[in-house]
Amino acid sequence: MGQDRPTGARGCRLRANQHGHLTLYLHYTGLPGRTRWSEGTGLPDTLRNRGEVQRKYCEPISAEMRAGTFTPARYEYYFPHGTRSHEFRGDTDGSENMPTLRQYALDTWLARYEAPEYRGTRVRDYRQHLLAYVLDAPVGDGVIPLGDVILNAIRRRHVAALRDHLKARGLREKTGRNVIAGTLSALFNSALDDFDEQMAGNPCVRFRWTRKKHKPDPFTADERDRILDHFEKVTPKYYRFVAIQFGTGMRPSEVTPLRLTDFDERRAQLTIDKSRVAGQTFDMPKTDGSDRVIIVPGPVADLLRTLKAQRIAAGAGPNDYLFVNAKNGGPIDQGEWAKTHWGRALDALGIRRRKAYSMKHSFLSIEVEHLGGRKLIELAAYCGTSVSMLEKHYVKRVEYVPTLGVSEPSDPAPKAKSANLGGKVRTSRRKTQQNEASPTGFEPVLPT
Repeated sequence: MGQDRPTGARGCRLRANQHGHLTLYLHYTGLPGRTRWSEGTGLPDTLRNRGEVQRKYCEPISAEMRAGTFTPARYEYYFPHGTRSHEFRGDTDGSENMPTLRQYALDTWLARYEAPEYRGTRVRDYRQHLLAYVLDAPVGDGVIPLGDVILNAIRRRHVAALRDHLKARGLREKTGRNVIAGTLSALFNSALDDFDEQMAGNPCVRFRWTRKKHKPDPFTADERDRILDHFEKVTPKYYRFVAIQFGTGMRPSEVTPLRLTDFDERRAQLTIDKSRVAGQTFDMPKTDGSDRVIIVPGPVADLLRTLKAQRIAAGAGPNDYLFVNAKNGGPIDQGEWAKTHWGRALDALGIRRRKAYSMKHSFLSIEVEHLGGRKLIELAAYCGTSVSMLEKHYVKRVEYVPTLGVSEPSDPAPKAKSANLGGKVRTSRRKTQQNEASPTGFEPVLPT
């Protein structure tokens, strides 16, 4: 079970010695003294051990030797009790414990996000970005992959080379920005905490990116009504699931984890304190501001009362899901539901395809149009978002005339009826300054 010699005159190869234990044979001229030597592992020659040693030692050491970065400090990192340790004691540069980017990312950093409290989509995206785009990206003259560069030796030029490499692969700039300014920058921020003064800083910051505006793409009131009518007639199983999103502006990730106990049918209150993403339910919504209790408007409240009664009659317990799929009675997978039912409904109606998240955009755009820019704080709290987001994406015109302090303000014009659902809002249980806001006067239109 011999291992082929790495390409080039220098490298590390793996073989079994006469006792059947795996041994590393190294050939390198960049260190003082001997150019050829061996390091024992004490591990029996099994397929699993061979693969592990190859990944953790042979491949990164060979890459560093080819790049000329295999220093005495790196030898000490891999072989703290190696056959040549006595030759290099006191001749290190302070990087004895510094791993390569690949080692730190796969062995340390990603493992932290596998805990249950983290969203599954986060570690999924981090892992995908690193494995698909970062670790094997060539840097410099393409001699060594970025993943095999020592962590604290990575500079802005390496990150710039990665950016150019991603662009050459035909990836959109938004993807490149997510990879570098999102995943890789988060990794280096953690490395700054772990290695403190050994790190020169975060090489991913202050990169210039083209600013592109991604505006919400809501449905019109007519399109909303047609969609609701279609689900009520064609797919009644999911009519309430669509109606609650159009009628309250809740995110899909907030609707799918709702339990029967989350809806108080007597008070028409709905507690939003969970989220469900990529098949995982988390005891927290998207943001801290999204943890809230809302009063559901009349038509939607009636739909939820009927649904809850049906679920209880079918034997559901208080902690069972409020909305279930038609296939096996389990929780709705938002992504699968959108592929199977949402897209088909839009195609059947001749409505341009948009993500199901646009139901939230539709609610907000219609409500803001009715408000004319007023009472945004209540609306933001109701939807678990910020006033700045509403002002940035939804407020087109605010009818306000300053008095300049010279006259009494005139009586406000009477409010027009809204074409959307509305209701009262209660702030999160963690926000105690005001538990209940005054009614908005919205007129609901959903059929009961």
